[in-house]
Amino acid sequence: MAKDISPAPARTPDGYAEQRPISAAARGGKLPSFGERTRMFFLGAHPSSWQLVNVDAGPRIVPVLKRLIVQPGVWTRTAPKGQTPDPSLLLAKNERAGFTVLRDVDSYLYGVPGADGSQGFFLKCEKVRTYEDGAYEVVIDHGVDYAFRASLVASGTVAPPREGVLSEMRARLVRARQRAQRRKDEEGITEAAKRLTEFDEAVVALKPAKAVA
Repeated sequence: MAKDISPAPARTPDGYAEQRPISAAARGGKLPSFGERTRMFFLGAHPSSWQLVNVDAGPRIVPVLKRLIVQPGVWTRTAPKGQTPDPSLLLAKNERAGFTVLRDVDSYLYGVPGADGSQGFFLKCEKVRTYEDGAYEVVIDHGVDYAFRASLVASGTVAPPREGVLSEMRARLVRARQRAQRRKDEEGITEAAKRLTEFDEAVVALKPAKAVA
């Protein structure tokens, strides 16, 4: 069975939901209806999907993470009313398709109580601003997001990109520079050259966990 994730309806001084439990009564106001967000999900990394980003330590190549949404009756086993369906079939299906499934949802997911006893599920890089009329909005902290994804490679949780993937990523950056050169777009040329330099630095940073063939 999937883990139950403790809800976190309290708000920080700047209006975001705190990532710790507190009773709905203590919150005051009207609880949001989170719609599709009431379905919990896991994250999965596929060996073909990567992104070049910048973290505090410098440029890094990080996995693109897919949300594997747990939907009743869709690759899940039935569960008693009010409980999260057993996602084991869904996770096994995606692992067979090559995904590395991040099963420790507590490391990246938290819940915010919603209307009618439901809760919305959000990543820890997502700040949820709630309003007294039941509206809400989500703001992504990209620094937290990128650092988390970089840590997956650094820790060995997700295998580093294959050489073929790295070659294709670099080729796309080279083509972007060539297009800028043809247009005589000096700003574009500068930006493309910067991205190529960052990419090469990020590849060097992969060396401790050498890319697999």
